[in-house]
Amino acid sequence: MSSYDITIGLVGAGSMGGAIARGLVASGAVAAEHVRAFDTSEAVRQAIESDGISCVAPLAELVGQGCDVVVLAVKPQVLPLVMADLAPLLPKGQLVVSIAAGVKTSTIEAALPGVRVVRVMPNLPLQVLSGASAVCAGITASNDDAELVRGLFAALGSAQVMTEAQLDVA
Repeated sequence: MSSYDITIGLVGAGSMGGAIARGLVASGAVAAEHVRAFDTSEAVRQAIESDGISCVAPLAELVGQGCDVVVLAVKPQVLPLVMADLAPLLPKGQLVVSIAAGVKTSTIEAALPGVRVVRVMPNLPLQVLSGASAVCAGITASNDDAELVRGLFAALGSAQVMTEAQLDVA
């Protein structure tokens, strides 16, 4: 697995967000100093920071750090509020990855105009680098975007690019 020279920002560092952050570092895919997170919970921030991953409280601080990829790792019911907060903060062309179950790329593209969206459906075994992830690009994302995200999630187990219809079935 080759290392990616990019900065990853995770919005949400709980179960899945934390597992993604820790897995990217443990696999060697991304250096710890290039993985950053945001979480509203002090306990979650402390837990992820104990693993050497920077975690901030103000969302604007995470976005202001210039992440190459922003991963939305919050529960689907919280996602609309998070996207409303993110919309004015994200630069045009930002690559955004969502792991929110059941939330289509078109919904994210509408809420975050001007960003490139890739949707991923990972499973929890990625905590031990044995996950399986389905990846699909929205209409604003390129094949290169989808391949980059597939590569990142492949560091956590296996990952396949597919259509959104296939992803919903998977």
